[in-house]
Amino acid sequence: MTPDARPAKGPLTLSPELRQAARRIAQTEHLLVAMDFDGTISPLVDRADDARPLPRSAAAFA
Repeated sequence: MTPDARPAKGPLTLSPELRQAARRIAQTEHLLVAMDFDGTISPLVDRADDARPLPRSAAAFA
C-alpha cells in the first residue's frame, strides 16, 4: 500500500444505492457467496490443496 492509498479512518458510510442493494440482498431466502480461497480466506500456500481457512474467516461463513 502506498502512503497515498491509506484506508480512511472513521465510520464506514454507504451510498444510498449500496445501502438499498444490501437490504435487497439481506432479504433473499438463499444466497451464494463465491470467493477465491487461497490468499483470501486462507494464507497463501505453495500448493492450493494445502490451503486451510483462517478460524475467523471460517466463522464468518458459518
